[in-house]
Amino acid sequence: LTVARLEAGKNLAAAIEAVAALRREGLDVTYDIVGDGSLRDDLAKKVRHLRLEGVVRLLGFRADWSDLAVRSDVYLQPSTREGACMAVLEAISYGVPVVGAPAGGLVDYSAEGHCVWLSDGFGSADLAAALRTVLSEPETRASLSGSGASYLDREYSPSAVRSRYRLAARAVGLRGD
Repeated sequence: LTVARLEAGKNLAAAIEAVAALRREGLDVTYDIVGDGSLRDDLAKKVRHLRLEGVVRLLGFRADWSDLAVRSDVYLQPSTREGACMAVLEAISYGVPVVGAPAGGLVDYSAEGHCVWLSDGFGSADLAAALRTVLSEPETRASLSGSGASYLDREYSPSAVRSRYRLAARAVGLRGD
């Protein structure tokens, strides 16, 4: 599962190619992509070219994707550039193990919370290798899922956000109450 704008920086073509590689290896994987954007037609052509109809589904925009998340074995964020990815944080909150390319906030989530499994790079082979590891190792999936809840509580709970707000306010000379 991926939730993203269908744009170049999201690296979805490489993700689709990674799924094709895993299928060629005999892994029974499917891939849902939630979102819309200028690359929708190109991605649909890639799905047809790789004969992945019914395996890779371009689902369009959905305001609520929680039902997909809770049924997913892995959430994939293949972006080549990313900030604090809200979709990744949502996936973590649903207890879904996250595999991501080494971009932006995903690197932080991996280092600080150990709740994202990073690929070695941005190519389809890198993404396939990371997905293969997480999909084939139940203990890795369980570890990623388990560490996610404590990471979110530690970093994004109301008390954690208030504390950081107070520190930032004091740093610029405000009271921070």
